[in-house]
Amino acid sequence: MMFWAAIYGLAVLGLGLLIFFSVFSLVSFSDLESDYINPRDLVSRYNMFVIPEYAVQAVLTIVFLFGGSWIEFLFSAPVTAFHAYRVFQLKDYMLDATSIFSKTGDEKKKTFVKLAVYMILFFCNLYRLVYTLVQGTMENHPDTWQKIISST
Repeated sequence: MMFWAAIYGLAVLGLGLLIFFSVFSLVSFSDLESDYINPRDLVSRYNMFVIPEYAVQAVLTIVFLFGGSWIEFLFSAPVTAFHAYRVFQLKDYMLDATSIFSKTGDEKKKTFVKLAVYMILFFCNLYRLVYTLVQGTMENHPDTWQKIISST
């Protein structure tokens, strides 16, 4: 039980990091559209997070696959496949300051979709983490739970 709790806990932390990356990207693109940030600053900040985001996403997908978390894997695999496609086929995963204005709308849409997937995965894994911890506690300390149930 504790192994699965640790896996789900690490998944929650990784997904929290991915949510942070997505929100940071959305705020940066909005700042660019509002002219609060120049394109070179946006590109340097955004490109710094691209490879770590792709790596965390790939590791989580592999963990979901080998851990038997099929629902999470089915949500996570398309995003990982999209990242792999961008890196290996298109080779345009890094943004360029000269063409950022033409790509801002598309990048925001992609980031919103990724944020939605990350939020779904986050709450699924948070639920599984809490469920696993409660189930493990009930198995290890049944007397405590009987007292709590009988007192209500």
